[in-house]
Amino acid sequence: MPPRRYLDFDLLVEQQAEDQYQALVTGSPVGEATSQEFRLPFDRQTLEILLLKLDPGRSGTRRVGASTQQQAAMDFGGPLFDALFRDEVGVAWSRSQDLSRAQGAGLRLRLRLTGAPAIAGLPWELLYDRRTNAFPAQSERTPLVRYLDVPHVPRPMLVDGPLRVLAIISSPTDLEPLDVDAEWERLREALADRIDGRQVVLDRLPSPRLAELGPWLRRRPTHVVHFIGHGDFDDRLHEGVLYFQDRLGGRTAVTSSVLGPHLRDHDPLRLVVLNACRSARTDAVDPFAGIAQGLVQQDATAVVAMQFPISDRAAVTFTSDFYGSVADGLPVDQAVTSARKALLAEFRDEWATPVLFMRAPDGAIFENVVATPASEPTGSTDATPGAAGDTAPDTATPPARGVRHRHLRALVAGGAVIAIATIGLALALTRDDDEQGGSTPDGTASEASVDPGEGDALAGSWTGTAVGSGGTEFDVRLDITAPCRLGQPCGSIYVSSLPCEGRASLEGVAGRTFEIHVDQFTSTSSPDCTPGAGDFFELTDGGTLRYTADYADIEGELARAE
Repeated sequence: MPPRRYLDFDLLVEQQAEDQYQALVTGSPVGEATSQEFRLPFDRQTLEILLLKLDPGRSGTRRVGASTQQQAAMDFGGPLFDALFRDEVGVAWSRSQDLSRAQGAGLRLRLRLTGAPAIAGLPWELLYDRRTNAFPAQSERTPLVRYLDVPHVPRPMLVDGPLRVLAIISSPTDLEPLDVDAEWERLREALADRIDGRQVVLDRLPSPRLAELGPWLRRRPTHVVHFIGHGDFDDRLHEGVLYFQDRLGGRTAVTSSVLGPHLRDHDPLRLVVLNACRSARTDAVDPFAGIAQGLVQQDATAVVAMQFPISDRAAVTFTSDFYGSVADGLPVDQAVTSARKALLAEFRDEWATPVLFMRAPDGAIFENVVATPASEPTGSTDATPGAAGDTAPDTATPPARGVRHRHLRALVAGGAVIAIATIGLALALTRDDDEQGGSTPDGTASEASVDPGEGDALAGSWTGTAVGSGGTEFDVRLDITAPCRLGQPCGSIYVSSLPCEGRASLEGVAGRTFEIHVDQFTSTSSPDCTPGAGDFFELTDGGTLRYTADYADIEGELARAE
């Protein structure tokens, strides 16, 4: 489906008195319409029962409850639609649909609910037109957006490359545990086709701590932040929260006023996706109290949040279709609607779970998302969180692309010393001649050009000493025992400090610089060893290897062993 052009139908809802509201069409293809008063078509008990049925907490989700029924959606959405779209408003809606069709355009329903916070948290996506037996939010002809009026209208972000998504996966030790590795694999599965097609670069924040986010965004252009974890609405504080982790792995509640400045100051960022329960809920008094609404107020152009629990497989389906549509150039509201339709096939009760909050005048938040040329390696990059610690300061790094961080830290307490070591700090490595064979470079061979698809120049064994910024030294060994091809394992890396010993794969090649990814640590390795890329080896004209890493202030020269 190509990107659609949309006309706007702006419906303003305001509270007039207790249980009394006003609906006003402030803009549409046929102009404004006379305001009309309405009441919710349910008594409090009926509404509570319907909302209970619609908030199922299915098995495999992040809350507990019963299954949602399609009938409950119609029982809720039908009367609510009739209450709003009657008389003048109903006529304006019907005529606007006819006019938009005649012009070959869609009709975007922009709900403005900030003037009615007491009902803003209702599942408006379930508005159901009984006359046509249709939910408008299920059709790309009539996407439904919760539009928030805030200053400073954003402009689309000119990407000129792949869409860069940063995943934050948080499972605090004092909350119900999430299988973070499975969550990461599900996200990679959802985006696999787009990653393989070089339209999306998927990164993972090494540690789900707020202190890690700022340094990451400072060094890398990020278009989307995708949070997976626990969310809640604090009824005492009247604020929505996301639970990041503290230094010890426990929960730390992060509100929009705390997270917002990090996102607001990162110019390329346009979209936040919150795969966390209750992330769409707001306060009955303050319309911006919810985490999603608050992030929009803090200048996020668009936020996709969850108003009900979403099952794991449904999340994969939604994520795959949604990001695929965005990468294909669809407006974000059309992309959300397309993903809702994808949920209908196998997860019928969950299609209305995602909610789109938006402050852009239209859904075009990205421009020119294109695949990375084959000469520029990119793709999914994982960086499982390691021990606590601050991310090292920004450094001059090799050519930018989607890379992973590996923060490998050891904390030795008691009567000894506390040592924080990061793998790959200013290496001085030597090479064992007896393991080179004939394929590794010497002082003259290093001057030759490197095939961008191969890492054969690294073949053999390299040993040496790594020096951290604090002067701590430890042994390092790099064994390349097989031909290195992009994305393929070809050897191992051993670091004595933790210790860590893991499989080495070629992550990317740019000119004569090789990026190495490490994973699958041995059973004798420390539990603090974490996988990821970000270690760079550059062949120099003098026959040495210049070593740098993108996650710390690192630089070293590698020489051959005698």
